[in-house]
Amino acid sequence: MLTDALRGFLQAGILIGGCGLVMLFMLPRDSAEFVLSLCSALMGGFLVVAVILLKVWANRLPRMQEDKDGDDLG
Repeated sequence: MLTDALRGFLQAGILIGGCGLVMLFMLPRDSAEFVLSLCSALMGGFLVVAVILLKVWANRLPRMQEDKDGDDLG
């Protein structure tokens, strides 16, 4: 369930950030649309980075719990 949710957020981040990034190159710099596209690109990038960090943290969590239990100390 968690991986499905993370995959959905990753896809949303890529879509939002990618569209915002593409639109940055098509719009004039002094327009309000440029600012909105920049914000979209930043939000999409933040979503992608957040999903990657959560995935790394979730993969490390079981190993950290094993180390605390002393089962994996050899």
